Amino acid sequence: DNYIQHCAVTIVSILENNPKGVNIYILHEGLCENSIHILEDEVHPYDSELQFVYVDKNIIDAFPMPKQGHLSHISRATYYRLLMADIMPPEVEKVIYLDCDLVVNDKLDDFWAIDITGYSIAGCVQIGAGCEALRLGYPQKYGYINAGVLLINLSYWREINASKLLVEYLAAHYDKIIFHDQDALNANFYDKCLHI
Repeated sequence: DNYIQHCAVTIVSILENNPKGVNIYILHEGLCENSIHILEDEVHPYDSELQFVYVDKNIIDAFPMPKQGHLSHISRATYYRLLMADIMPPEVEKVIYLDCDLVVNDKLDDFWAIDITGYSIAGCVQIGAGCEALRLGYPQKYGYINAGVLLINLSYWREINASKLLVEYLAAHYDKIIFHDQDALNANFYDKCLHI
């Protein structure tokens, strides 16, 4: 609920630049009715759909949360994307994942059209994060992507049971985790990530 204003800006920026046929899924663990209505009102003028996908917060509660002061703004919601293969409708085979605090400045068609067959995710390498691969124990040549903007191959995720894989990784490597779900995604998919 605290991010509804930011989320509404993100949604409008998507729809202003991609005015037709966008299916937006909001991952949440219990939005109030007012927040839901605010987002529905923003989407209503556009030829697009808005759906709300509930995430069981009891699953997320077990995940490690930030210990560093500069990461104290991170909430449990950062982990939602790890569960998408299980919580999204089964007919959804690919998604563009966007954090809800950004602005889209152009069409998403080119991003959506990227062929990720054989890849788990496509994302941008995070600037200055070369040492993160070493911390997580995989070859540095693969880099380290930022998880705020991703193209995700949900079909592949379902084939490999990615939600279970990612959750088990977090449990087994709790002491290594600094950047939460982003660490889990990089550590598990470093060689199945298309850099864009």
